[in-house]
Parts: sequence; structure tokens; C-alpha cells
Amino acid sequence: MEAVLQTERAKGNRINMLVSFVVPTRGRKKKLYESLMSINNQTYKNWQIILVDDNDDDFRLFYDPDLSKLFASWKGKLKIIKASN
Repeated sequence: MEAVLQTERAKGNRINMLVSFVVPTRGRKKKLYESLMSINNQTYKNWQIILVDDNDDDFRLFYDPDLSKLFASWKGKLKIIKASN
């Protein structure tokens, strides 16, 4: 993938592919936070996060006021899928 991007950039072509990050979670609030922040800090900005809600308490993270502002700034980049266990 990186080689393709480098070749296209060298040709002067603009790359605008959507990259999807699928993030499953279960009992790892800290890791979930770290993963989301790592994605947020990417230099390539055409991405979306597909978060798999495994009916876990990790989602309390979304009620943190500072994080809520960050997530709101993503404007449709976050999709949550609720797993049916």
C-alpha cells in the first residue's frame, strides 16, 4: 500500500482513499482510548473508525467531556456497531 501511495504522489496525483479502522473492544478502556487517539493523530485524514460495541463498560469513555468534544469533531467518522451476544 505504501509503495502505491509513494508512486502516485511522485506522479503528482492526489490520493484520497478512505481508510477504515475496525476497532473491537472488550474490557480494555485504556487500550481503546490509546487506539482512538492513535487513529486521530494520523497524518492521513481520510479515515473512519468502525467501533464494535461488545456490550461492554468501555463505552463510558464516550461520556468524558473532553473526549466527547473530540469525537464530535470527527463529524461522521465514527460508526458504532452493536454486537449481539
